[in-house]
Amino acid sequence: MHGIYINALSEHGWIGLALFLTVAGCSWINCFLLIKKSRGRPGLAWANLLGRMGQAALVGYWAGGAFLSQTYLDEYWCVIFILDAARRVVAREIARIAGFPPPRHRCACARLRRGSAPLRFPNPIYGPVEAFS
Repeated sequence: MHGIYINALSEHGWIGLALFLTVAGCSWINCFLLIKKSRGRPGLAWANLLGRMGQAALVGYWAGGAFLSQTYLDEYWCVIFILDAARRVVAREIARIAGFPPPRHRCACARLRRGSAPLRFPNPIYGPVEAFS
């Protein structure tokens, strides 16, 4: 067997490899955002450490994965989910501190279908997000 990249390419084709690398890139961005948004905030020091640990774990997996075939290693995917959940917790905490309302978990598509005005979602990590009808 080959490494994780050749394995993803041979099992899922170019689209599967692109998706695999996209997930990897998004997890790196999650780590970067954890580090950036928690810097200088004593209450979020855990997130800074988690982001740095996540980067080290990702680099280790990507480097080792070039030689080992562990594309579907459970621990890798668990680390990715933990990093994404931590980014969401940090975003919610920053929004709470800044006075933004907590994010709603409702589908905004129903309002868009009725022809209402564009929706604005406050997001302290990525900036304001607009949805147009």
